[in-house]
Amino acid sequence: MTVDSKSQHLRADPAAIAEALRQLILPGAVTELRMPGTTHGTVSGYFTDLEALARAGATGSGKAAGVYITVNPVRPELLARATNRVVEYAKHTTADTDIQARRWLPFDFDPARPAGISSTEAEHRAAIARAMAGRDWLISQGWPAAALILADSGNGAHLVARIGLPNTAEATALVKRCLEVMALHFGDDEVLVDQTTHNAARIWKLYGTLAAKGDASEERPHRLARVLGAAPDAAVVPNECLARLAALAPQEPPRAAGKNKGAGLDLEAWIAEHHLPVVQAGAWMSGRKWLLSPCPWDSAHTNRAAYIVQFGSGAIAAGCHHNGCAGKSWADLRQLYEPAGGRRAGAPGSGAEDGDEDAVAVGPYEMTDAGITWQRDTRDGVVPTRLTNFAAHIVGDVAEDDGSGDDLRRLFEIETTLNGRVARFELPAARFAAMGWPAEYLGASALLYPGNAIKDHARAAIQMFSADVQGRRVFTHAGWRRVDGRLVYLHAGGAICSEGALTGVEVALPGALARFELPEPPGASQLRTALQASLMVLDVAPDRLTIPLLASTYGGPLSAVDFSVHYAGQRGQERASWWHWGSSTTARR
Repeated sequence: MTVDSKSQHLRADPAAIAEALRQLILPGAVTELRMPGTTHGTVSGYFTDLEALARAGATGSGKAAGVYITVNPVRPELLARATNRVVEYAKHTTADTDIQARRWLPFDFDPARPAGISSTEAEHRAAIARAMAGRDWLISQGWPAAALILADSGNGAHLVARIGLPNTAEATALVKRCLEVMALHFGDDEVLVDQTTHNAARIWKLYGTLAAKGDASEERPHRLARVLGAAPDAAVVPNECLARLAALAPQEPPRAAGKNKGAGLDLEAWIAEHHLPVVQAGAWMSGRKWLLSPCPWDSAHTNRAAYIVQFGSGAIAAGCHHNGCAGKSWADLRQLYEPAGGRRAGAPGSGAEDGDEDAVAVGPYEMTDAGITWQRDTRDGVVPTRLTNFAAHIVGDVAEDDGSGDDLRRLFEIETTLNGRVARFELPAARFAAMGWPAEYLGASALLYPGNAIKDHARAAIQMFSADVQGRRVFTHAGWRRVDGRLVYLHAGGAICSEGALTGVEVALPGALARFELPEPPGASQLRTALQASLMVLDVAPDRLTIPLLASTYGGPLSAVDFSVHYAGQRGQERASWWHWGSSTTARR
């Protein structure tokens, strides 16, 4: 990388950088500054002083392709690596497990171009326009405008959403699906929506510093990254909005062993042959996508909510995000354009209503959205025998641990499709084999067909179609517990160990205990502030009254206390209630 005379005039302003940092970083949070690929290797440092961070960023601006920060708060211990300063040839940088919580969901709109070069003005403008469209769409989906920051990354555009999630595997999966949806609707072959920004320790361009990929030229200049729009009053995206967005992500259909569902069909040619109203096409995940307008199922849907996607495996999915089209699938789309597509050749009544590509087969069983069929061997050959009129998979195997030491309570998470509607529920594992649950959970329209051993074959088929079930252990109690050889304290928000919040531990407390959620472990300065606030109660009354009360407050958790403190006084004299609570509790809770 070389910096020309024009780029040298784009000097970073520490004051402007500090102002941008104050919009992103909470006071007192630890943030890593990182500059990879400098002449002195990776330059890195950890900061709680935003002014010092801004000065270091300004000093490094232009000396690497980019200057970056971790937008999510880092464990306070990492401050000891380089306290409010940077070091050269850094050997250690922030890992995903070093992040305390997720405070931002970052969307990166990047112009498609060869690696290692800056964007043209046209590419730059196109990315910013795409990010603005993404912002407007999220607001139309109920996201608070005050939770969104629009920024110029120097080559493309950023849209960052303020969120409040723990750093867990579940949160990572949620963020991934949100990225997939944004890439589906706003990415194409000209502007990419980066789907790799899901990791908690993702580094992000430091606004106010120079984006300096490759050599600067008139056609592809270097530019300063900067904030374009942020509301003065900060808001947080509700978790329900995140869940609704994630639910729009197309789901890859199950795949039969040794066969890709959709393989053998030239989808691009099929779309052209049937003249589908494609308004945008491009790469998506490891496959391709096509957005349709108007919607094939309802011509009133003209906002590109309908789609077809082909996954890297070859599997195909289709649908529309409008409520009126809920449950529509690739099978429905083929039936719409190929009404004579009929059933699987040689298997009348099998339920495989969209040809070989849409029936999943394992052993003697086949499954489509229309149900499960048993290809039964008889003396007269193979006879298709309907087992159910619904599809079902076990998608989760949950072991609930109540800490009693007795056998774990096991639940199956089951996902079903009946008449185009997808349902998901938890079922006690002990009730699964009897197959009495379909009518209870799916209603009167769910059928187990009559016949000898039909229930046994339906149960076996569902289990065979659920080969890759993810097992999870969920703790249903609070308190101390040894998990994976480490002593941890369980609470409604997860687990805390001697090193801070521990990710990957799932806790679901019943009833009122669900409110027993501990805050994130504070850093040294926060502990000092909390202790000082606690000691202020000594000032409300004489020492002979307040010291025993405060001692009894701390005595409970710190030692074996088998007594209580009670004060008595004459009627009519001044008395008061004594409450001692933390940041998330009150006198009533």
